Amino acid sequence: MLKVQFCSVIAGVVAVSLSAGTVFAQSKDFFQGKKVTVIVSAGAGGGYGLYGQLFAKNFARHIPGKPKVTLQYMGESGGMKASNYLYNVAPRDGTYLGTLRTTAMVAQVLRPSGVKYDTAKFNWIGSMAPMINTIGVWHTAKGKSIATLKKHQVLVGAGGKASELYIQPMILNKLVGTKFKIITGYRGTNDVRQAIERGEVQGTAMAWLIWKAKTPHWLRDNKIAHVVQTGIERLPDLPNVPTMIELAQNEPDRQIMRFLSTPAALGRSVTAPPGVPAKTVAILRRAFMATMKDPIMIADATKRNVIIEPTSGDDIDKLVQKAMNTPKALLERTKSLLEY
Repeated sequence: MLKVQFCSVIAGVVAVSLSAGTVFAQSKDFFQGKKVTVIVSAGAGGGYGLYGQLFAKNFARHIPGKPKVTLQYMGESGGMKASNYLYNVAPRDGTYLGTLRTTAMVAQVLRPSGVKYDTAKFNWIGSMAPMINTIGVWHTAKGKSIATLKKHQVLVGAGGKASELYIQPMILNKLVGTKFKIITGYRGTNDVRQAIERGEVQGTAMAWLIWKAKTPHWLRDNKIAHVVQTGIERLPDLPNVPTMIELAQNEPDRQIMRFLSTPAALGRSVTAPPGVPAKTVAILRRAFMATMKDPIMIADATKRNVIIEPTSGDDIDKLVQKAMNTPKALLERTKSLLEY
């Protein structure tokens, strides 16, 4: 079942000195006959590609002037190329947008080599859905709860050390006392799922919507125990599974957990470069939320088994600003804990 949740209402979209009609006219004059390019920070075949395609297909109807919307895939360097391009090269007039990786913010702070952007200065247009991970453990493992994971080692699969599949179990080991043994080198969640079936590893961190979409039989047959989730708040589907933030034992640890949980809330976000005029950002944000409410869009998402739970650009911006204001000493400690 498609779930549509509106996390906030955009207010103050139009500057006080302008009427809605005036803004519409200005926008139509600007976007009429133009092309809007959406840079996808991954390939066409994965989740980022799917959400990008869905967005591009439906967004143009809600931009005054109805420009053509096209996709450009730029998945190199774990999506960093897309972030760098959008920040430094793309025109700053509203004709270039990006669907950046959820790890862009964390990479800027914790693994900055090659990073040429400042997450806090992007103009966030909105998020189509959160990407809240859960750490799931196979039913035969001895550790199937936080308490038992403090006593028993469980092998979990991950890609590289920059991936959330590594970050989340590692930080739980260091701050909560779990005994995850992280096996890196897998190419992605699909490979890790196959490794679980082969018995190579006993679990992984993966987006809840991917667990539901790709392994519904595991959920149906209770093959997986979900021990922790990464959102700011608990998912309605998992009311009894704690968040990482809840597991923190003191306020400094809680701030670290909150920083590492913010990417989950960013999810499938759309952003614009810094320097785009505020009026244009407001128009794009309004068009974004209208797209998320569009019955045609919702029907399209339902057909593709895609969850739409939008968050406004203003709310995403507030989350990013708060996360990026995490004290520097705590961020340095986080790097040390993650062994970067």
